[in-house]
Amino acid sequence: LIEAVDWVNVLALTSDRQVVLLRQYRPGIDHVCLEIPGGLVDPGEDPMQAALRELREETGYGGGTWQHLGKVAPNPAIQNNWLHTIFVSDVEKLADPKPEGDEILDVFTVPLTELRERLVRGEVEHALVVVAFGHLAFRHHLP
Repeated sequence: LIEAVDWVNVLALTSDRQVVLLRQYRPGIDHVCLEIPGGLVDPGEDPMQAALRELREETGYGGGTWQHLGKVAPNPAIQNNWLHTIFVSDVEKLADPKPEGDEILDVFTVPLTELRERLVRGEVEHALVVVAFGHLAFRHHLP
């Protein structure tokens, strides 16, 4: 059993339906992955607070309307934690990113329709990011 704190993923959309994305190196697969912001829920934080913090730190975006889309067990066979997916609509660029430690992030936006195409082509390899878009599609009936 691997004991771990809960995690959050933040699916953030601008008012013109651009998805806030980042590229981040992942040593497990020795590859730069296309992802959404996310991270650990710190002690004493709830998932919404953690999501707001991670979005601001990693991308500089904030504001908007927040909704908890759902939670999944990342690997229930060996881990005891949960991943919460938070959806934020109408975010705005408020500041420069302030990544922690060794995080090296390339922040950018793409239209939601383009991201759907990238998902279908397999350009998003991080399973927990794919789950976030599954939550969004099922809850908001996106094409």
